[in-house]
Amino acid sequence: MYINFCRSYDVDKPSDEADRKLPPESKLLVELKQDEGDKLARSVRVYQAVCVFLSIICLTLFIIVFQSKKVETDGALLGTKVVNATQSQVCNYETCQATFPALRRQLKCPPVSSAVCRHCPKGWLHSEGSCFYLSRDRRNWNQSNTRCQELGGHLAVITNQRVQNFLSENVLSVYWIGLRQQGSHWTWVDNTGLGQSYWDEDNHSKDDCVMLVKGQPTDKNWRRFDCTGMTYYICQKTGLTALA
Repeated sequence: MYINFCRSYDVDKPSDEADRKLPPESKLLVELKQDEGDKLARSVRVYQAVCVFLSIICLTLFIIVFQSKKVETDGALLGTKVVNATQSQVCNYETCQATFPALRRQLKCPPVSSAVCRHCPKGWLHSEGSCFYLSRDRRNWNQSNTRCQELGGHLAVITNQRVQNFLSENVLSVYWIGLRQQGSHWTWVDNTGLGQSYWDEDNHSKDDCVMLVKGQPTDKNWRRFDCTGMTYYICQKTGLTALA
């Protein structure tokens, strides 16, 4: 009977007492497994958060690209309509003023914008229905006229006192203009003959090309010069509508 009682007592001992009798190695193993489980749970939560964040970024980029393509498509369609509506009209400042505001409204441009109708491209000066460009580089007469042609015009043709005064007030140095002697005749680059002239009376050169000189009276600032000389130049072209 004593043996049976001892066996029964051993079986019925509380579990916490059994745990207290576990070896230290077993307790450490249980704690390590619990830590690994906690770390795994935290890692899963981090991965889930990253996935949600990346999904939001992808969705945002998709919306931006979609809206950009929509604006481009709308702009192309509207541009085609504007061209079709104005192809029979002359491209000038008045046409731009009449058409461009509607185009901006259709494209939903910001109310504050630097895009406006201009008589001339940016960097050119407007006078008498023409655009004038004062170069920053130096070339000889032929090279200067070639460069002006590349820009859509030719060396400046001065046909009246107003243009002469305008250019004289804006030049900063010495500039080629589009006048050249052909045989015994002076001819502009647009093949018109010389009308009113503004020669410097002290210039007695026999050269065939002409410069406009800064600092002289506006009615006496043309000088003959060797066509191979290197200096600045003035380009001219018809005033066109440009958006800039």
